[in-house]
Amino acid sequence: MVDGDLPVYLNINGTPVTADSFLDLHDDVVDGAKIQVFGGSAADPVSKLEIVGVPLHTVKIGGWHMQLDSICVMGGGDNGGGGGQP
Repeated sequence: MVDGDLPVYLNINGTPVTADSFLDLHDDVVDGAKIQVFGGSAADPVSKLEIVGVPLHTVKIGGWHMQLDSICVMGGGDNGGGGGQP
């Protein structure tokens, strides 16, 4: 994930959050979900963003000049998402 260190938008289960970059969201808790950001810096803004702790019903990600190359949904485990199953 590349955010170019520009404002970003994240919405978890209907709760919106904005920040200057994804790195600024590291260890924040949104609607009971913990956000963790790995890697990335101002010089190399490539990061991995994990959302853990609650079932995820909706997730929206956005930003200016942002690139998203993949989304991985983990079944069960720590995120409680159930692998997209009802």
